[in-house]
Amino acid sequence: MPQDLSPRAREKIEHCKNLVYESYRNSSAIDKIVRTRDADVSDENFIKMYKRTYIPKEWFTREDVYPDLVFKQFGSGIAFSEKKYIIDEILRNKEIKRSAVQTVDFNTLKETSISFLQGGVRPTVMFAPIEFFAKLHTDWRENPELQITTFEDIVIAGNVYKVFWSNKYIPFNEFIFVDRNFGEWISKPNFNERLSITISESDRTDQLDLLIFTTLKFSILDINKIIILQIVRQE
Repeated sequence: MPQDLSPRAREKIEHCKNLVYESYRNSSAIDKIVRTRDADVSDENFIKMYKRTYIPKEWFTREDVYPDLVFKQFGSGIAFSEKKYIIDEILRNKEIKRSAVQTVDFNTLKETSISFLQGGVRPTVMFAPIEFFAKLHTDWRENPELQITTFEDIVIAGNVYKVFWSNKYIPFNEFIFVDRNFGEWISKPNFNERLSITISESDRTDQLDLLIFTTLKFSILDINKIIILQIVRQE
């Protein structure tokens, strides 16, 4: 932490760091999507997911500046990057089973879910394109085999899913069904302390250096626990 700041400015820095932690914890869904564990000495080939930027020193020295919202966005931004990384890795893997369809209705989702269960796999997560949000919540809602409990939780033909919708930060056009045991997310030094934040002096006198990062290793362990429903649109 910078040494020349007043106690009040230091207090404000700690407050903003806590906002990053809080927004990250509220937004991160890694343990809902995939199996997680802490790193051990035999693990290697970690990557860092990070945000690094200059921030004005006056954010902390002026009483009339309230940067709370910006710091909340920093935390949620890292969480969005985590989900995007998982989705990108799944879609990049050409060995994962893909079912091509021209249109999607509720029966399509139900049949995909049932086929998963018949294969001895219990899917727990569904990634869905946001364009189908209204259909799920209005057009398909009266179907007795669909129950919607919350924005993220639905039941299809008796199987419970945590649903994650695409957005402008995490764009995708496929439905992706996964069993949480399809892969592994290893956090360093451990899952509870996986996010690090530093605010320090920079090479600019009026700016501070902000670094937020998490150290991880993600692996797809079983492609049979993933199904991609690919919408083939006709030209």
